[in-house]
Amino acid sequence: LLSYTSYMSVDAGFCNDRSVASTANIWDPYDTALGYGRNETYYGKGQTQFVCPQTNDLFTTSTSSKGNKALTYPVGLITFDELIYAIVVYDEEYQNYLNNNTIYWTMSPEGAMPVGSGEVDTHTVFEVGSADGIFVLGLPAIGYSVRPVINLSSYVEITGGDGTIDNPYVVK
Repeated sequence: LLSYTSYMSVDAGFCNDRSVASTANIWDPYDTALGYGRNETYYGKGQTQFVCPQTNDLFTTSTSSKGNKALTYPVGLITFDELIYAIVVYDEEYQNYLNNNTIYWTMSPEGAMPVGSGEVDTHTVFEVGSADGIFVLGLPAIGYSVRPVINLSSYVEITGGDGTIDNPYVVK
């Protein structure tokens, strides 16, 4: 993608939403809504959103005027909110362009279990087309994919295509 960086936005960023519920037990019966230490916490399970609620969770490049400036290149992973927007129903099978018969990670954390348990949970899409949370630590890396995402700059023009797999957009 290096030859296409001039088409990419450095300010849009990629949100790794770690916002916690305002009150315990809203998102899960075990959720403490504390988000630190030995407290079981579930993240970002409120409404689907495309505005990152916390600046430190918005991953942007060092040249950006926004976010945490932690990225070298303006490439992220798909988020769970983007999956929901693409008509993915949590824990139910779906058929669309995101279902390519592979298991892949999203960058959206689902939760963190108590410190010392060795468990970190992230939203994952399974090869059968369902989305769910899955523990990250202790899993074999073989067989799990990532889905890179870019944000196009506002000046990019669509000059052709309809966005389907057989006729992708052409950008200028």
